[in-house]
Amino acid sequence: MTAPQPRRRHQRIETPLDILIDGPVVRALDWSISGFAMPINALPDGEVGHVFDLDACFHLGGVIIGTRFRAIVVRRLSDRIGCRFVDPTDEQMGLLRQLHSAHRAGRAPRADSVTATLGGAGPSTARSLVHSDVGTPVPLDPERAPRGDRGGRVAASVAAILGRIAPSWGRHPRAILAYALIGLLGLGLGTYALSLLLRPIEATFAAVMLPGDTLRAPTDGVIEEILARPGDLLSPQSALVRFRPRGGPGDGGARFLPSPCSCSVAGLRVQEGQAVRADDPLITLAPRGGTGTAGPAIIETLVSWTHADLFTPGAAVVVRISGTDGPRAGEVITAPAAASSASALPRVLTEAAEDRLKTVYVSIDGFETPLVNGQPARVRLDRSPLNMAHRLFGG
Repeated sequence: MTAPQPRRRHQRIETPLDILIDGPVVRALDWSISGFAMPINALPDGEVGHVFDLDACFHLGGVIIGTRFRAIVVRRLSDRIGCRFVDPTDEQMGLLRQLHSAHRAGRAPRADSVTATLGGAGPSTARSLVHSDVGTPVPLDPERAPRGDRGGRVAASVAAILGRIAPSWGRHPRAILAYALIGLLGLGLGTYALSLLLRPIEATFAAVMLPGDTLRAPTDGVIEEILARPGDLLSPQSALVRFRPRGGPGDGGARFLPSPCSCSVAGLRVQEGQAVRADDPLITLAPRGGTGTAGPAIIETLVSWTHADLFTPGAAVVVRISGTDGPRAGEVITAPAAASSASALPRVLTEAAEDRLKTVYVSIDGFETPLVNGQPARVRLDRSPLNMAHRLFGG
């Protein structure tokens, strides 16, 4: 009967090995080709059978070789944990064997020989290092990072890990070009978005709209004749409409309705021969004078539906009125009561633009120069950084 073979034990290697799991870097107590032992505080919750990933940093004089292993806890003692490497790659096994052979021969392993073992001979050495799990060697300053110094070990281990994961820019010109193009594309899109945010947006049409008046039917009746036409300048008591009350006898029952103000005819609301009821609007009247400094004026504007959402009540605008001094600050408001009885814009314009333009009203402070109803104006959305910040974030 054949005697049982003694269990093979791997010889412990004296090359320093630093281990980084999740916490601080720790120095392995001892290690071999198959595994390593480390202080118990490096993995306090690690029970037997626990599998984990670690970064291993092998010190070769002034050079560190960094690689990532998977390990399993096989023994747990009072002061240390024994672990075994799990499925190391061919490159990692080559590294371990090279270190072990150097130790058995009684000499310190050289970084260049280890690198050659990892990558193979010839120009493919560096490429093999980059594409394998084994990191590129990281040179260190022995005077600034001595072997026994904990701070130096931490810095060396971090340098090794960074060297392992850093991309090899010089060997990947296509990657460099791709990143450059992505950066330029992002810069272009950002510039375009900023230009859209800050470019001026103006109303399509705008005119001063002064508070007007409306001629209304005194009682139920019929409009026999309209004497005024849009644009006519009126003085008080000017005859506007010949009106016959309902039930009036012949022409003797008809009477003329006079103008209530010194104004102009802004629009007709009825036609000749039309029957009306008491208080129905007949003619829209607009003032002939200006506001002076009597208070705020209203600008009636037509805005493209594309930008209508920007001209919401409370939005800041810049207003220029022809024949007056510089621009004034204004604010978009809801439709005023006067909008139902007077319009500063020609009816033919508002009717033609009904499908593609939206009516917006703007309030501005009173001008010292008198304003006239229908006076042309320009209204631009105030997109200064201060107002845009106010619109975006409130305040």
